[in-house]
Amino acid sequence: VRDCLARIRDEPADQPAFVPLFHARATELLTCVLLDLDQLLRPARSGAEEGADDAEATVRRLRALVGEAPARAWSVDELARRVGLRTTQLQAQVRAAAGLSVHGLLVDERLALAARLLRDTQLGVQAVAAEAGWECHGRFTAAFRRRHGMTPRDYRLRHAAPRTH
Repeated sequence: VRDCLARIRDEPADQPAFVPLFHARATELLTCVLLDLDQLLRPARSGAEEGADDAEATVRRLRALVGEAPARAWSVDELARRVGLRTTQLQAQVRAAAGLSVHGLLVDERLALAARLLRDTQLGVQAVAAEAGWECHGRFTAAFRRRHGMTPRDYRLRHAAPRTH
């Protein structure tokens, strides 16, 4: 929780992407607090319920990690270490709770951030791609088109909030 608060405090408020990044950091903070509360208040459960709850908690922790540093070159091994699991356990839990591979979850989070940035900021498409963790603009555009059925530019034109002066 302290690390989450420090990241929020250290975020430069004068940057165009501050608001969506602040939302991501606040979501991460809330996730950390809720996970801590869940651990404190968790009653004895059956093994099956516990396994499903563990998998869902793992997915929440992964989403928070990726949200904290979406542009980082995350590896599955590093993510597994960060959540305290073996790689195979991580893959199994993510597949069970989210129906995705770990890589698929990472792509999902990055595309969600990109969509928020396109809607809520005036950053250029290449800057959005970089902020969301895409090194190659062409791959970003192709992944975005597969997910949303349109290019990032068209998505912005259709979904961006009206600008007032």
